[in-house]
Amino acid sequence: MKKKITLLVSILSIMSLMSGCASTSSSLSSSPISNDSSSSEEIGNTITFVEAGNLVASLEKAEYSLSNGANVVSTTTTAGYLVSKEETLKVYSDSSSSSTGKVTRHSPMGRLLGEDTFVSRKKRQIDRFKATDTGKESSFNMYYSIYDYENGNVSSYKDSAGSVYIVNTASDAYAGGLSDGQFITESQYSEYTSLQVCLQVETALDDLYNDDYVLAKGITSIYYENLNNGNTRYYFTVDYSYDGDLNDIYSVKKELSFEVSNDKTKLLNATYNVSTTDTSKSDPDDVYESGTGYNATLNYGTREEVNEESLLDVSLYFLESVSEVNVLTNNSRGDRVVSDPTCVDYDGKYIFLEAKKDKYTPSKAVSISLTNKSSSNEDVVKLESSGHFAIVAPGTTTLTATYSGRDEYGVYEEKEISIEVTIIQKEVTEFSINTESCNIYKTAVNETTGEISQGEFFERFGAHDKTLFINNNYTFTIKANSSKATDYTVSSSDETKAKVEVESGSVTVYALAKGEVNITVAIKGTDIKTIYHFNILDNDDTLNLIKGKTYTFDQWKTTFYYTGLITFNNDGSTGSLTFTNYDSKTNAVTAEETTKFSYTIIDGYIVFDDIDYAFGSPNKDGSSLFLERPKEYATSEYKVKA
Repeated sequence: MKKKITLLVSILSIMSLMSGCASTSSSLSSSPISNDSSSSEEIGNTITFVEAGNLVASLEKAEYSLSNGANVVSTTTTAGYLVSKEETLKVYSDSSSSSTGKVTRHSPMGRLLGEDTFVSRKKRQIDRFKATDTGKESSFNMYYSIYDYENGNVSSYKDSAGSVYIVNTASDAYAGGLSDGQFITESQYSEYTSLQVCLQVETALDDLYNDDYVLAKGITSIYYENLNNGNTRYYFTVDYSYDGDLNDIYSVKKELSFEVSNDKTKLLNATYNVSTTDTSKSDPDDVYESGTGYNATLNYGTREEVNEESLLDVSLYFLESVSEVNVLTNNSRGDRVVSDPTCVDYDGKYIFLEAKKDKYTPSKAVSISLTNKSSSNEDVVKLESSGHFAIVAPGTTTLTATYSGRDEYGVYEEKEISIEVTIIQKEVTEFSINTESCNIYKTAVNETTGEISQGEFFERFGAHDKTLFINNNYTFTIKANSSKATDYTVSSSDETKAKVEVESGSVTVYALAKGEVNITVAIKGTDIKTIYHFNILDNDDTLNLIKGKTYTFDQWKTTFYYTGLITFNNDGSTGSLTFTNYDSKTNAVTAEETTKFSYTIIDGYIVFDDIDYAFGSPNKDGSSLFLERPKEYATSEYKVKA
């Protein structure tokens, strides 16, 4: 499906542009333009998707009683980078399991970007817990899952530790006050200690069954063949292409294969791969690709007895005791940063507590966050119903948090830790208005009184490097270094060109006539002020700049092997866009496509229709259009500067 991307053109001064290339889409809603090897055209024994799903589901019990274990290699290709995980699992006589493996990350060219190894442990054990209110001890059957990475330097693969209750039935869990995600049932235990290969195959079958292309073709079956060893291999391949974006052809391939024992009781191996590739690129080293896949082999035999001394101790990954905590608040970007508890910024809004590094045991503990319990002075910091500590006013209070830690006898109990914090409010020393982003409105004029006001909302976009356009008004947000700054005054150096208003921490500038104007913003009652210079233009300036002219884009010829040519007709409302592709070795033209478009001028921008191509950064020769992605990084809008 071709998507419509709005390109915004401004007439501002020439500047350097961010690089870009063809925008991509993985939607399969448009009709494929070729079908090279769809399994719908193969001839052989078939079984319906539903029958195949039921067969694999019946094999799960055998997988969950594995003995020697399973090996799974999974890969994910996203945005041109390949991440793979290889895991070998062993299941023991008590149905617990352990695994070893590695994760790697490669570039599209095959260069190794990162590598790490890991070990895991999945098991059940009886733990004792002491009730906070009565002090009474109770024993519970718990399920633990631990993954310990040596470095934690590959993608999102980091140490993880989790535990949930094991109950007989879900009804027992709900009756005991547990929620979904806090428990598993006895019947699920063997499933959780496995690698769930059967479940992956079921998911793959469901994905294939609901594929847009498969549905459109009315394909309802997969194929199978009886092997010489008596086993049966089931397989399905769908391979098709579709028109994604201008000059881009996307190839999709999905392959599933799995082998079942001759008595139909065991899944022996499975492979599933999905890839989407831009096959229109002339350079074989410059291919967009995304996909996922896995390759699994299952082994059945005699289980080994557990030797706990050689395996991970799950208790080492959960807190025992905490002696000091960090106080964290949100910075201006919303990130959590460590704050000095003696001078916590009032503008941080919320306070978060966590165990301080090297001040908790054991050192391998993964979750070091704490549960907020109380504030001694809720006029300063209040514990909200959501569980967050919210800053209310300057002052001092003692915050108390709890965590579940083990005592010297190995019994889990609720432990407390407290810290005194002082909230301060900074003095106002500086402020600014965000001229890089604003809300833009049409200016409404009262026909009777001639008064102007905000009219129809146009968009939230950049302030055009402090360039405004007649008949629009622009609302900018004021940002100060302290929330003490609440009242502002504003003035215009020439109210015939620009009228200005201030309200609720924002400044609105009405562009009335062409020319230059200074807007002064000051904090009321202080001598702190800032002057902003704006240039006011008319929409016709943009039209006169581009009407009847042609611009070239050839900066990508040596990298992505294409050039562009955009022409604006003399009628001021239509034009054409031509892209030419070249062979990377011979420089010969391989493809050329021209798209006609219409456009209108809004707020000094030219809004194109039916152009769905990202131009990139043109030559700096004075005859090119210059594009840049807006500050909001909208994926479907590009600001073009002439």
